[in-house]
Amino acid sequence: MQDIKVFIDHVGHTIVGEVLESKGSTLKVKNPAILIAQPNSNGQLSVQLVPLFFKEFIQLDKREAGSVFDYPSDRIVKSEIALEGRLIEQYVNMFQVAKKEEKKEAPTIKLFDE
Repeated sequence: MQDIKVFIDHVGHTIVGEVLESKGSTLKVKNPAILIAQPNSNGQLSVQLVPLFFKEFIQLDKREAGSVFDYPSDRIVKSEIALEGRLIEQYVNMFQVAKKEEKKEAPTIKLFDE
């Protein structure tokens, strides 16, 4: 099982990501995503996860490894919050879907009748 944690970075972003290791002064996080909560038209909060770094910017042969960032421990606020299952599912699916899409071929679109 992935070790998915939430923490606050040095500029106040709420980050969700898979912690690969937490040694000494560094937290190594794979595929970090920014959690954005904003009110919708009904006055309720909608929650979105946005990748910190988009897979499209990574070389094709290295995309499956994902993006890994090192966060200095003295510049983040760690937590022991147990994330709700639906949020974890959204996070996991966001990166799994990306892997599946890479293997799909785009359909051919015919612009003119033959």
